[in-house]
Amino acid sequence: MSPFPKQIFHISEAAREVIRRLQHSGHQAFLVGGAIRDLWRGRPPRDWDVATSASAVEVQRLFPRVIPIGIRFGTVTVRIRGQEIEVSTFRGAGIAEDLHHRDFTINAVALDPFRGRLVDPHGGIRDLESRRLRAVLRPQDRFKEDPLRILRGIRLSMEEDLSVEPDTWSAMLEGARELNRVAVERIREELNRILLCPSPRLGLERLREGGILGTLIPELSPSCRGESHEELPPLADPLDVVERLPAEFHLRWAGLLHSVGLPLVARRIRGRWRYPGLARASSEAALAILVRLRFSSRSALRISHFIRWQHIPLVPKWTSPSLRRIAAMLDSEIMEWMPLFWRALLEARSMEHLLDQAEEISCRIAAEIRKDRRRRPPPILDGEEILSLLNLKPGPLVGEIQRALWLRFLEHPTRSRTELSHWLLTRYLPKVHPELVPRRSERE
Repeated sequence: MSPFPKQIFHISEAAREVIRRLQHSGHQAFLVGGAIRDLWRGRPPRDWDVATSASAVEVQRLFPRVIPIGIRFGTVTVRIRGQEIEVSTFRGAGIAEDLHHRDFTINAVALDPFRGRLVDPHGGIRDLESRRLRAVLRPQDRFKEDPLRILRGIRLSMEEDLSVEPDTWSAMLEGARELNRVAVERIREELNRILLCPSPRLGLERLREGGILGTLIPELSPSCRGESHEELPPLADPLDVVERLPAEFHLRWAGLLHSVGLPLVARRIRGRWRYPGLARASSEAALAILVRLRFSSRSALRISHFIRWQHIPLVPKWTSPSLRRIAAMLDSEIMEWMPLFWRALLEARSMEHLLDQAEEISCRIAAEIRKDRRRRPPPILDGEEILSLLNLKPGPLVGEIQRALWLRFLEHPTRSRTELSHWLLTRYLPKVHPELVPRRSERE
């Protein structure tokens, strides 16, 4: 093992103060977790964790500002010197037993900065220097305690550039089916962190090859996509698309899910594969997946919007009314990222010859969005007029009608109020008052 690097003792004053106060009160206290790993590698730690013999109640007595979230699991967050330090009670009789229950050896290391004592019973520092990810003691037991450690291990192997030790990998695959009993919010957060790694492809490949990705998102499994039975249309590999995208949360999820609707629409026509309506089907399927993973409504809709408009560059020529309609459905924030999404998709499908066309279309849509901001409200009927004209009661249908009127105006900006009113009656009166529409026999 290498001698202690000097930076191992470059611990924040907040973490030092927490450890010092706990030790002066007669308790054992050690710095643990990822902070030691970061310090050993000369990186500033993102989080500071302390393990102690003190109970959570005793920690609350020692520090004036404590967040008790997690207190039933023996963990509290101490706010001190402008930082948040997570403090956990030993799992067992002492620090050595506590480290036995950690997930991986590189996380099963503890440091007492005041006595210069490094506790490393499982060779975590040696594994870190050898770039090896290994579970503590018996891997099956560690993943049975918390199956989420499987995803965490894959993420760590990506972040730290580690190879997964064979027994540990076998135990990960064996325990993958237990991920179904983990709260979806915890799974979602680990998937988010995997997707936002600088190079996410390796981790996603491990998830896919081990069948873990299909367990978490069945729509991405080979059997669900039909890939295990018959070759489907040549589309971009989602992992290839994700790898080409910048580390933006919504973009990378859109890249991963951009073709989940493929099995729903793929058709063989005259010996060739066709997939009409793929973008819409994938957008709707992706929205269902994101809702299942309990994404916020805003994030889920934004991701599905990227997927919905993925095929715009494939159309040779767009008319101005069509682009105005698209611009009305895309806000400026989506359009800021949309060209990057199109580029990744086209490159992943070896369709670089369409890149100039995609850039031209994105500029035209962005110009239409800027025009929309300057454009005064059109002569469209307000809510009261719609209620009166169609003899409706207030409800969500009014908003839908106003949206339809706005899109109609964008396609034909010169329409007068009279023409729009006539269009409205023609389209919606049969829906809301079918009894007022004469039957065919009566019209004849």
